[in-house]
Amino acid sequence: SLFEAHVAAGFDPASFQDLSLREYGLAMRGARARIRAEHEARAWLAWHVEALHRCRSLPSFRSFLGGRTGPEAAQGGAEMQAMFDTVATAWARGPGPRG
Repeated sequence: SLFEAHVAAGFDPASFQDLSLREYGLAMRGARARIRAEHEARAWLAWHVEALHRCRSLPSFRSFLGGRTGPEAAQGGAEMQAMFDTVATAWARGPGPRG
């Protein structure tokens, strides 16, 4: 049932009655995306655990993370403005095709 799926997705049972069908669908798509991301994170972790297990010597932590030595450089104003413009354009178009 819809209620069972709502609760199984980790949502509060008390909030079910207040949802429209559209809100319910959006929440369930969000839950599906969260579950998929969690699954991919676990698969990434399992792959790296096995890959590191097969290494003759463990790489340094910094080189394993990609050699970062300090905080990321701050983004410039032009780069941030370009990102904001991209998001604003996407929002103006509305939602794209769903897959």
